[in-house]
Amino acid sequence: MDDPVIWVSSEYEVRWGNTSAGEVYGPPAGTCHGLVHGDDRPCFLRGELCPLREAQEKGRAASVIHAYTDAEGVTEVFRVTCLPLEDGGGLEVHLALDQGVVRDPLVGLYRREIWREVVLREQALLQREDWPFSLLYLDVDHLGAFNDTVGRSVGDEVLRRIGRLILGCSRQADVAGRHAGEELVLFLPNTRSREALGVAERIRRGVESMAIETENGLESITVSVGAATVEAATPLGRALKLAADAAAQAKAGGRNRVVLDPSSMA
Repeated sequence: MDDPVIWVSSEYEVRWGNTSAGEVYGPPAGTCHGLVHGDDRPCFLRGELCPLREAQEKGRAASVIHAYTDAEGVTEVFRVTCLPLEDGGGLEVHLALDQGVVRDPLVGLYRREIWREVVLREQALLQREDWPFSLLYLDVDHLGAFNDTVGRSVGDEVLRRIGRLILGCSRQADVAGRHAGEELVLFLPNTRSREALGVAERIRRGVESMAIETENGLESITVSVGAATVEAATPLGRALKLAADAAAQAKAGGRNRVVLDPSSMA
């Protein structure tokens, strides 16, 4: 098969892998999580779904989404389907997902579920070095009213341009995604509050300077940004809530501003 296939035991030991697995993941490792993610802990211990564990518990094939980042920082996203074997363990087939599935077609950022998987992987790596991370939560101001006034197609163009702006302000290691509607998120690994605020402010200024052409002439758009900087072991859901609450404070404070969660690390 062209897709990576590996045979793993109930103890996560890799017993066999095809040529494609070696080409994608490099030299074989002792365990599936070591091979695919370079981690010494099974996926479920990091809060992720383990395809082998799911298949064994359900007694039937189970599929989960896994993200893998190679040494050059290139992220590949796979749908991993594990088939339970009668003598224990399972056979995993890793189907690479194309960018049309991985990224939101409008804004060009990771879809919500893909973003989460990629970030959990990056977060696990940060915990090894005890490095912090920052999250930016961006909410486009008055986009609903904007759509009602000038049309949804124009609003879609706003989101498309903001998505490109975020990618332009991001480093290779950063992970940007569409959380919901006009709410976008940016994960900044090994980034302190001061650096995160700098990125947030560049994005805010970039959006503010946009001139959107409409039937009524040029229209401006703004964004409210919440930022949070936390320890690597902080649950992703907790970090996301802190950043979202900070974005809500930015909106309540007049919009078109950046607010740092008060509990953030320096």
